[in-house]
Amino acid sequence: MANPDLLGLVSPVIDLITLAITATSAAYVARQQASEYNQVKGSLVTVHLFYIALVTLEFIRNFYSTPSFMEVYTIGNTTFVLLDVALLTVVALAIYYKPKGPGLASIVNELSGHGSQLLFFLLFCAYLAFAEVVLLIYRPFSLVVLENMVGKMVNSTVFSSYYLDILLGVLLVFILYPSTLLFLSSRRTVDPLVKRALIILPIAWIGIGLVILVFNGYVLTVEKVDDSAIAYLLAATAFSASASVFRRATLLSGFFTEVSAPPLQPNLRRERPFSRRIGVEMSSLIGKEMLIEVDPTADYEQLARDLALEFSAGGYAVFAFTSIGSPIYASLSTIEGVRFFVLTEKVSYPRGGAEQNEMLVPRYDQSVLLSVVDKTLSSNPQLKMLIIFDELTDEILSVGLEPTYKFIKQANELLSVASTTAVFFLTTSAQGTKETNVVRVLFTEQLLYGVEGLKVTSASRRNGPP
Repeated sequence: MANPDLLGLVSPVIDLITLAITATSAAYVARQQASEYNQVKGSLVTVHLFYIALVTLEFIRNFYSTPSFMEVYTIGNTTFVLLDVALLTVVALAIYYKPKGPGLASIVNELSGHGSQLLFFLLFCAYLAFAEVVLLIYRPFSLVVLENMVGKMVNSTVFSSYYLDILLGVLLVFILYPSTLLFLSSRRTVDPLVKRALIILPIAWIGIGLVILVFNGYVLTVEKVDDSAIAYLLAATAFSASASVFRRATLLSGFFTEVSAPPLQPNLRRERPFSRRIGVEMSSLIGKEMLIEVDPTADYEQLARDLALEFSAGGYAVFAFTSIGSPIYASLSTIEGVRFFVLTEKVSYPRGGAEQNEMLVPRYDQSVLLSVVDKTLSSNPQLKMLIIFDELTDEILSVGLEPTYKFIKQANELLSVASTTAVFFLTTSAQGTKETNVVRVLFTEQLLYGVEGLKVTSASRRNGPP
């Protein structure tokens, strides 16, 4: 027979696990930098804090459950849930409408241009306030002693049936209103991590609201069993999914934002290991998008190394899109400060690599690659950058010419900023003449590197897709 004292620890242990997961999720939300929900980051953190307060009251109940505390416990938990619903509604509206300021006033001001949405928001807030007023004035609950999931008798509170119906109404409106806004917002973002977060967040909170209402409401009232620990265990599972997504966003944002310009190296800069090959000054290469066609039998990885060394010596941060087995990866990995977006088929979203300076990205998901380019630039608007794209030929052969054309064109549009230089490497003779010519028309700056060295080739830009 199980030890009663040990069985009595089941519920508080579950509560502690839930607290740990919720706190972890809050920490990840506080650290992430994704622009789509960065302005409501404080509100999302507060949502987590209210839930932490709710679970803390549940934890205390395991050891202290006098009638006066149970009243505080019941009112406090219900109030925290209503506050979280209100805050998540504000978060959903801010993400959907993207007001200019982060505060509630700016959100309401933005809603003033959308009359029906403003009316719906105010009506929902009034309904939440009504639920809170009924709770505070009429105290629609009573203290009872029930058996919990491990057979221990505990003090609990059961709600009146009419108040459970009020709370059910809150959940239904939450599903139909703010959750729908978050789902719609997820369809408008190209960032896969943000998209996933905007889907998982409402699903997690619908699940949390549902299990709390079922186990802390209807099961207590109808079945006369206190299964609150099960509710919080299920809630912890929902939070773990949310925490996982925000952890990925945190890792990714940290990779982009924790970048600083390398120190200037005057001696190496004067040597100009790359620009002297074509007889120009480095300054004439700044802000350009260049295509370098390379002979695979030549030491083109040394050319990439010279390029990275010269720009790094000039105070430019160097990013490279390449794969682990590429000669360019092997050559650049010996240069301090170079950051790699490692192209791989092993991931479907960006995530941290084996090394601190590596981020794994899906090789053939061009929307993700463009999102990574955009995030690199937007996270470091004041930083001078050199961005190297390796294996352009592999992209053509794997996904086709037209998708690759569109990718290069969109990437160049993103990269056309004065402080950023982009270099694309294309292997000569690995694809047909048509494919090569189509790629060439996207670049005004074209170079050819073979056994005879590096030389500039003529270029002309053609508008329109192939």
